[in-house]
Amino acid sequence: MHKGENMKRIISISLSLVIVALLLTPLMVSASSPMRIYSDPNPESSAVDGIVYLTSSDTSWNNLVTASTGIAHDNFDASPLFGIYSGSTPNTWTYLFRSYFLFDTSMIPSDATITAATLSIYTYSKMDDLGITPSINVYSSNPASNTALIGDDYAQTGSTPFATAISWSNIAEGGDTVFTLNSTGIAAIDKSGVSKFSIKTNYDATNTAPTTSVYNDVTEVGCYFSEAGIDGMDVNYTPYLTITYTTGGTTTTTTTTTPPGSFGVSSLPTSTNSLLRGQLTGLGSGTTSVFFQYGYAANDLSHSTPSAVLNAPNNTFEFNLIGQPDFSSVNTVYYRAAAVDSTNTTVYGSTMQVNSPYPGVNPIASIVPILILAGFLTASVFIFFKGGKDGQSLGLSAIVLTFGVICFGMVLVFLDHMLGR
Repeated sequence: MHKGENMKRIISISLSLVIVALLLTPLMVSASSPMRIYSDPNPESSAVDGIVYLTSSDTSWNNLVTASTGIAHDNFDASPLFGIYSGSTPNTWTYLFRSYFLFDTSMIPSDATITAATLSIYTYSKMDDLGITPSINVYSSNPASNTALIGDDYAQTGSTPFATAISWSNIAEGGDTVFTLNSTGIAAIDKSGVSKFSIKTNYDATNTAPTTSVYNDVTEVGCYFSEAGIDGMDVNYTPYLTITYTTGGTTTTTTTTTPPGSFGVSSLPTSTNSLLRGQLTGLGSGTTSVFFQYGYAANDLSHSTPSAVLNAPNNTFEFNLIGQPDFSSVNTVYYRAAAVDSTNTTVYGSTMQVNSPYPGVNPIASIVPILILAGFLTASVFIFFKGGKDGQSLGLSAIVLTFGVICFGMVLVFLDHMLGR
């Protein structure tokens, strides 16, 4: 075989490696994006959580389930996830609790395809003194307001299951009870607004009276609500919705805001991993400054950014974390928007999380640029040594090597862009 043919074969193989590497490069960034969304603590800016319950004196189960109004609370850090209280005589009942969980999901890209979703609620206690072992599930809710609960919301729940039912034995005691949404529940996630859910027992949802011989007693599960995150407790106690989706287009974010004059702030998600975003939804008294609290653990938002600049016309603000201490060594950053007015009143948005642009890259990311450079370097060396070391071979070798370095740099720039730096 002539050395010219050998050289052509080597160059062909080297360039083939480069082409394969370039084709693999887009696979380094996953198209699947998990997002964790929290309810708002009181005072809510976009989405409420809480309970509405009915109390009566020795009434029938049907009256308890079908009543039109109850008593609402949306500012407790802990309360029953559900509760059933029996009356003083057979087949009578005195209390029925329902819980409501709303989430601002307008930050999900409009072209996203939601592939999975879970609702996680920290349940800290359970008792079944009635011996009825209820199961629980997620259902729809439609309260009159997205940011407050009223008594009439008692009747605003559905009966179609949104998730896989959780049996009594599988309800956590001192941990997250996690509901896996079914196709109906996933379809109820509003990518342009607020997603609304409730939790009820099988007895409540089907209007089927429990069978018990125990009177003046209770079956209930205790849980934490969003207020737990601001009342000196771990933010991990607060309910959250985890959504996994794929998207091939541009992320578009809209927000639901509180009326002007109602002092509030919302945390906004971002398509750039290092960028925190928020929106002032209502002015406080006097001058209002906005900033972010963030941290590298869900229960430790110990870092604060400098005051940010409000951008017209929607009063959004942002802060880029690149260059902040330890940012390059973590996988996930937790953050919430904050605002304080001249009376030192501070309001907070929901706690969100964003992936760091640095860690978690597909291992192939470190191989592809090296493979490209090695391919061109190999071709260059063989051209030089097998081509007779004349001026023409030296020039061609230099051109191939230069082209390889350029391709190497282009792939690095591509990776840098895809990772949001």
